Amino acid sequence: MITGRPVTVGAAFAAEQPMLAALPAEPFDAARLLSARVDGRARVCVRQSFYSVPARYAGRRLEVRLTASQVQVCDGGRVVACHERALGRYAEVLCLDHYLEVLKIKPGALRDPHWHPNANEWQYYVKGRARMTVFGSTGRASVVEFGPGDVGYVPRGFGHSIENIGNEACQAILTFDDGNYQEISISDWVAATPRQILATNFGVPESTFANFSDRDLFIAGGGK
Repeated sequence: MITGRPVTVGAAFAAEQPMLAALPAEPFDAARLLSARVDGRARVCVRQSFYSVPARYAGRRLEVRLTASQVQVCDGGRVVACHERALGRYAEVLCLDHYLEVLKIKPGALRDPHWHPNANEWQYYVKGRARMTVFGSTGRASVVEFGPGDVGYVPRGFGHSIENIGNEACQAILTFDDGNYQEISISDWVAATPRQILATNFGVPESTFANFSDRDLFIAGGGK
């Protein structure tokens, strides 16, 4: 019983229920509709977390359907990516399949130096010729060239880059021993670090970094 009311809430509802309209035949969609631009790493930022989409959408603006548990990314009504919604902020939810088409490195192009903090990496070279540089702490480094049928290996946490040294597109299949894809790239780190700090740490003028990219490159250079 609510103070000042002659009947209980239950009794009031029972009296009003016959006059209520029926529920709609279709379920109510509680999703929130958003719009997000795809960055240079083929990700959309939704509620301060990042979700991958197929790499061909880089630079495009896509629609996002956000629910309590899921993130759907759409292009003109067609779902192009679907992820479980991340908890917290600044998480990355990436699907390696979204990047396979980009891993066809063009002649003269370089896969941005990067490393995977949580996984070892194996590479099977399908087409073309490549030169991989692997580097670790205390000056450790190795340079190896690969062709079709060759297999490359990068230990967890070791930096590496892949350069196409042939005259055709280089294609490789990558596998990891952890299903949670994580990557730290040199270009992304440089782009996010103030030029003054870079100059101080490297002992060079700030102007040295004037022509550096202000975004993650993923793959740099190469012809069409």
